[in-house]
Amino acid sequence: MGSVDVIGNPVGLFTTIGSGFGELFYEPYQGFIMSDRPQDLGIGIARGVGGLAKNVLFGISDSMSRITGSFGKGLSAATLDKKFQDRRRVNLTRNKPQHAFYGISQGVGYFGLSIASGVAGLYKRPLEGAESGGVLGFAEGMGRGLVGAVTKPLVGFFDMASNVTAGVRETTMIFDPNDITRERLPRYVGIDGILRVYTQREALGQLWLKELKGARYFSDKYVAHTTAQSDEMVAILTYQRIIYVGIRKGDIENDIPLDQIEACIPSSDGIHLNIKQPTIHTITLPVEEETSREWFTTQVQIILDQRKEDKERQ
Repeated sequence: MGSVDVIGNPVGLFTTIGSGFGELFYEPYQGFIMSDRPQDLGIGIARGVGGLAKNVLFGISDSMSRITGSFGKGLSAATLDKKFQDRRRVNLTRNKPQHAFYGISQGVGYFGLSIASGVAGLYKRPLEGAESGGVLGFAEGMGRGLVGAVTKPLVGFFDMASNVTAGVRETTMIFDPNDITRERLPRYVGIDGILRVYTQREALGQLWLKELKGARYFSDKYVAHTTAQSDEMVAILTYQRIIYVGIRKGDIENDIPLDQIEACIPSSDGIHLNIKQPTIHTITLPVEEETSREWFTTQVQIILDQRKEDKERQ
């Protein structure tokens, strides 16, 4: 219980401060024992005081960051907005502050985005509810919008506080030699859960999907991707859809649910997707390389067959 984030990990706080007091006495003692020169004792005292200050600042800022982060996480669930929650989770995972100035600028940005999202929800939620559920949907959307208008700014405030304190914490370790940073993209693990040899290509495709349009497709399960139009566009296959998107700006040109695809056929000018809903027509993905067309078509067909088997089983 003493390590729970919502109360600031008091065990970790006292351990860190205790380590600082240990340095306060250990460093001068080492300077006195290891050398007869008075300046070494002075250096030891300076190191001890510096170590104490560093550990106290680290402990307090770490505890504050954990407390505010826990409040922000809890309040995000109260917003009743799944997209907002996914976008927040991706931002906090991807953009961790490395120093105090970055934490302040990033925290202020999160606060502003949360306020904007809360205000936008006041008119977007009722309209979305009315489109799907009529009068009752409008009333429900109005309620969700009002809840979001109150909770989202609070989430932004706590995220701002968490980023600022986390930035202060990271600043205390900026000169530490044992700092660990990510060297490669997160590993892709398929829906079967089997851990396979790491490939940069699959990791990159998964990253594109998860970060696309503010984590709009964060819940989709990545399967494969292929490039098109001189590597300017990419077709991403998930277990739910095919997304045709620009790599540089992330502009989505097509979002095609797999339930609407009747057939996937490779051709000399690309990959033809026969769409059965709402009207029968064909969408062409201009994949130039023949091997890429054949491979991607095979992947699409495998997923279509698998989805069909799952429906028959149900």
